[in-house]
Amino acid sequence: MDFVNNGEVSGVTLLNSKFFHMNMYQCKDMLIKDVTVTAPGDSPNTDGIHMGDTSGITITNTVIGVGDDCISISLLCTAKIQCTGVTMDDVNVEYSGTNNKTMDICTNTKGCTKGCLKELACF
Repeated sequence: MDFVNNGEVSGVTLLNSKFFHMNMYQCKDMLIKDVTVTAPGDSPNTDGIHMGDTSGITITNTVIGVGDDCISISLLCTAKIQCTGVTMDDVNVEYSGTNNKTMDICTNTKGCTKGCLKELACF
């Protein structure tokens, strides 16, 4: 999705994409809810959701399970290409590979967690 304003994606399953399952570029005020992203653990380069130059994005009640390179949600943000107002609530990140490890790596971001989620360190 590029250049979409005031949009919603809900109630869908994105299955076994060859690259990334969802891409948002220059989108504003988007709601992503009740979405399931699934890829086998041995599938190459099957990222979940990519975002760049976006604002007002809410991702809620979403399950993301991806393959080999473990990228579930990628905020492609820089000082010039900013992501602002991104909220993730009730997002379950699952690794489909063999080592069952999840982590977050954050650049140019500030965030917090709420509810039962244990906050992961950004490194």
